[in-house]
Formats: sequence, structure tokens, C-alpha cells
Amino acid sequence: MLHYQPKFDATTGKTTGVEALIRWNDPETGLVPPLQFIPILEETGMIFDVGRWALRQAVRDQQHWRAAGLPALRVAVNVSAQQLRAPHFVQDVQLALACQEGLKPALELEITKAC
Repeated sequence: MLHYQPKFDATTGKTTGVEALIRWNDPETGLVPPLQFIPILEETGMIFDVGRWALRQAVRDQQHWRAAGLPALRVAVNVSAQQLRAPHFVQDVQLALACQEGLKPALELEITKAC
């Protein structure tokens, strides 16, 4: 699932956007910390599918907020170095943004640190 953390302008105190944070909710143990499951996603190659899902879901959520009359906030999505190096990465981003046609792009990509 995606959780959203607000991003604020330190000088004005206004919300400038949100950061999409991927979370895994295990039905038996609850929320699993990202440091426990992100490395597994990267090792198994599942990071590509999960990353594509996160991009698309963030854009969908943003559209729902706009349709509900909420301000058009920028959404930042974390991207791993593996995703950036993938030959299909640009296409993945383009497909996620395709449904924002006619709207000002409001997606930021944040590159996660390699451990």
C-alpha cells in the first residue's frame, strides 16, 4: 500500500506536496518496515513490478484528490537505482503519466540511496 507523508515549505509552513511511501501490511504481523522488504524486492527483481505499481497508484490517487476538489499537490515517488537503470523505466513513467493527459504534470521522482 502507499502512505502519503506531507512535504512542507519551511518558510511558509504551507504544504507543497506529498511523498508516496510504500508499505507492506502483513495480515499476521501488521506493517513491515521498508528496510525489511525493499532489499528482498530488489534481490528478487520484484522491485520493477512494485515500482510500476507505485507510480501508477500515486498518479491514480492524485487524480482522485483532484476530482474531490483537493489542491493539486505534487506527488514524489521513490525510485531505486535498479529501476533507473532498467531499459523500460522511461516507458513505465510515461505510462503512469498517460492518464494525466491535459493536466500539469505533478510527479516527482526521488532516487533512493543504495545501501
